[in-house]
Amino acid sequence: MNKKPTKSKSKKKAKQLAIFLPPLTRRGQKSSLKVKALTDEGKPDTSRNDEIELSINKESFMKFSDLSKSLKLKLVKGEVQAEVQTEQVNEVVILKANWISGKSPLQSTVVTYIIGGLKH
Repeated sequence: MNKKPTKSKSKKKAKQLAIFLPPLTRRGQKSSLKVKALTDEGKPDTSRNDEIELSINKESFMKFSDLSKSLKLKLVKGEVQAEVQTEQVNEVVILKANWISGKSPLQSTVVTYIIGGLKH
């Protein structure tokens, strides 16, 4: 009797960080953003509990809820949430997520985010 080779069901491991933002953030608003550890296929890796740093460019008026521009956070099951506060200013914000420690290095990510939209 011939047996079919069994496929290895090894779970894909995360290789990168990704920042998820709400589609629109208005001026003077509190918002939540998420950072996730993703596989090459874009799926979350729930086995990751790494330490990361999340930062906002210094020139921006946006701040984290503790009024800082940088936070050290720990992923729990591959993700972490952070609260941000915007000011009454239209601006472009640069957010960065960098891996600090954990199972294996995760590729950093940088996103550009528009606050308040364009003036007509």
